[in-house]
Amino acid sequence: MNKIKEILDWYNQFNNTDIVIKTKTKEFNFEIRNKYLPHLLGLQYSSINKLRGVRLYSFVYNKTEKELYNLIKINNENRLEDVKLRINNFKYFMENLDKAIIYEKTNETTKTKSNFLMVKTEKNKYLQLGVVKNDDLTDYLETFFVRKDNLYFKNSNLSEKVESIEKYDMLKNKFVPFSFDEIKNEMLNSVEYGLNENENIKLPPDWPDCSASSEASTACARGRAHRHARRADVREGGSSQSARRAAARQRCAH
Repeated sequence: MNKIKEILDWYNQFNNTDIVIKTKTKEFNFEIRNKYLPHLLGLQYSSINKLRGVRLYSFVYNKTEKELYNLIKINNENRLEDVKLRINNFKYFMENLDKAIIYEKTNETTKTKSNFLMVKTEKNKYLQLGVVKNDDLTDYLETFFVRKDNLYFKNSNLSEKVESIEKYDMLKNKFVPFSFDEIKNEMLNSVEYGLNENENIKLPPDWPDCSASSEASTACARGRAHRHARRADVREGGSSQSARRAAARQRCAH
C-alpha cells in the first residue's frame, strides 16, 4: 500500500476547485491545487534541494511511501514522525472539515505565515490546517500539522465553527454546498437529500464522522456501493424525502 500516492490521487479530483469556507464572522476563499499538496503533507523534507510546487509534486509522485520516508530520514530525520502524522491524518481532516473550528494563530515564535488555523480535535490530538488570509482575498492553504497541544492558538480571541463549505460550480455559475467526503457531498447535492437548485442545504450538526470508526467506515462503504440504486428509487418515488434523510444518517451512524 502506498498511502501517500493514494492521497495524491484522491486530492486530484478537487484540482483547480475554488472553495469558500464561512464561519459566523469570517470567510476564507482559496483554490485547491495539486502542486501545493506535497508541501501540506511535509514531503518537501524528502528533498535535499528544497523542491516546491510542480517540481516537488513530480519528485514524490512516482516514489513509494517507503522510499519517501527513507529520504526524509536521511535528509531531515527530525521531521519524519511529523510527516507520518500528517500523512495519517490529512484525508480524515479534509473529509471532516465541516467539524473544524477556526482560531487565530497566536504563536509568534514560529516561521509559519498562517494567521488562521482550522482545527479539529481527534483522540487527544489537534489536527491543524494553516491558512494565510490576505486583505485582497487571495487566501491560501499553507501547512497542515498535528500536535498534542494548543500552543499555536491557545491565546486566540476567535473561536468559530465552520458554518458552510462551498465550491464554485462552473456549469451553474455559482457556489454550491460541498464536502471533501464523498458521501457527505452526495447528501448535500443529490436528489435523494432533497436538494434542488433553489435550496442551500447544510449537513445536520449531528452528522457523524464516516471515518471515525471501523463500523462507520464499513457502513459508508456499503452506502457508496448502493447509491445508484437509491437514486433510481428516489426518481421512481419509492420513498419520502424524510425517509431518505433518515436512511442516509443511519448509514453512517456509529
